Amino acid sequence: MPKSTFLASLPYIALCAVVAGNAAANLLLKVGATQDRQWFFGILGWRSIFGIGCFGLAMLAYAWALRYVPLNKAQFVVVLQYPAVIMLAAVFLGEKVGPMQLLGLALVVVGMIIALR
Repeated sequence: MPKSTFLASLPYIALCAVVAGNAAANLLLKVGATQDRQWFFGILGWRSIFGIGCFGLAMLAYAWALRYVPLNKAQFVVVLQYPAVIMLAAVFLGEKVGPMQLLGLALVVVGMIIALR
């Protein structure tokens, strides 16, 4: 990949990091709120604190990416965090995802692809 193409793709790589960071943060908050020893009104365990840190890092990546990507395009990319969280919760937490939810997730992804064209 030529250097200029790689540099041009960095903001979109940052947006993918936002999706991954937010997905990880949501899982960590869920596990932290239900399985750790809690502090601060029973909601903060060590996993929750790491989850909050993931949100913070994701927001820094998002702010940087917005310097180079129009907001309307950035939002269409980061909307993938919702299907990502739901699918990761199914895989790692054993949460059930029904057929209609899967259809909805597929529509979100297809809609994002259409909107970015």
